[in-house]
Amino acid sequence: MIATDANAERNGVRSRLQITLDPHLQNSGTDVLVANILAGPLVDLAPAFAAAVRPGGRIALSGILAGQSNTVTAAYWAWFDIALTATRDGWTLVSGQRRAD
Repeated sequence: MIATDANAERNGVRSRLQITLDPHLQNSGTDVLVANILAGPLVDLAPAFAAAVRPGGRIALSGILAGQSNTVTAAYWAWFDIALTATRDGWTLVSGQRRAD
């Protein structure tokens, strides 16, 4: 969280961000949700993260081992048009856009 806060400040966007360690987000109409945690928690949090992101909003999920990206993508498919976006050194990023309800 310290690095996230520092990077946001350095890039002049800190005032527009809500940075939290609380995975139990409320339905907040979030424009963009970024999470860098392991695949298991990402799968478990899919309903909560989907509720937090507004229709048309974006999600970016990392901290996923390459062999686990399909499992994470499947967990979010009910709410998002989501797919593998990038892979580096055995880690992947999946991202997508929230569909309208």
